[in-house]
Amino acid sequence: MTSQSICYASGDRTQFHFSATLKDLLEAAPPEQCILITDEHLAGIYGEILSDYRLISFPPGEENKSLPSLEILTEKLLGLRANRQTMLLGLGGGVVTDMVGYLAASYMRGVPFGFVPTTLLSQVDAAIGGKNGVNVGLHKNMLGVVKQPNHIFFSCEWLKSLPEQHWQAGFAEIIKYSYIADTRILSLLQQTTINRFRRQPDELETLIQDCVFIKNKIVLADEHESGIRRILNFGHSAGHALERLYALPHGHAVGLGMRVALRLSEIHTGLAAETSEQLLQLLEKYGLPTRLPHDEKAVIDLLLNDKKSRDKGIDYVLLEKPGVPVLKNLQAAQIREALPVLN
Repeated sequence: MTSQSICYASGDRTQFHFSATLKDLLEAAPPEQCILITDEHLAGIYGEILSDYRLISFPPGEENKSLPSLEILTEKLLGLRANRQTMLLGLGGGVVTDMVGYLAASYMRGVPFGFVPTTLLSQVDAAIGGKNGVNVGLHKNMLGVVKQPNHIFFSCEWLKSLPEQHWQAGFAEIIKYSYIADTRILSLLQQTTINRFRRQPDELETLIQDCVFIKNKIVLADEHESGIRRILNFGHSAGHALERLYALPHGHAVGLGMRVALRLSEIHTGLAAETSEQLLQLLEKYGLPTRLPHDEKAVIDLLLNDKKSRDKGIDYVLLEKPGVPVLKNLQAAQIREALPVLN
């Protein structure tokens, strides 16, 4: 295991542990000091392996990233007599890390916590950066906090049994980084496939660390999303609306959202049409959807209640060219003009 400590502007410090083994996890997060929180599906898979920990779980799925689920988890923590010194350890994908991060920030006004991300998407994105939230109805992450975890444990071992859909979803976020921050990753993705990365864990681990580095660099510059951190929302504005309306996996929705963002970029920043075609081919290569019949009015209605909306419109992440993102305030009618690209 190799570890790196990063201190954020808030004063929070996170230990990033790469190639972490079970032994490493047990040493850095001793079971007597921790409560493991996961979903019921993963509890069935890893419960025996992690039996040294006190474990509580909740039903899997985005629909359970909610306040009622948080209340149930809080009651379970009270039943286990968790106190301000108890570390909460979230094992799972983005739903688990969001729930555990939000719960830890609010339980007894704040307890230490860590993540063991078990999906590619959570390893390259969801577990990093301290943004943790819960959904309210169709509105994604409408309640949330920015609080950094004490530890994150990364290992490709957790990814070996991932279903294909989860691999695809994770690569959607990696594609996002390639367009907003590092065109070298874009070139790598064009030359490689999911299956190659699955067969070459060393290459996959390097790619994961590159994504962690990209996101951390952005978060260190703007922890509370008042400036540059907003570029991480590339593909997420329309993507979040599509995800909630049509129960799509997060990464699949982000891929569709990136198509909308690039069509808007063609209109408003002069982005070359070849870049949109390049993205289309890349999404197809990594098994991600490129089209979706949708209700334009319903999508726009959700967008208008998005966290990125302003009185004068919606702050949208566009591209001038790959590697050069820009933020532009757009009206609902302007965004609606780009949605037919998904038909």
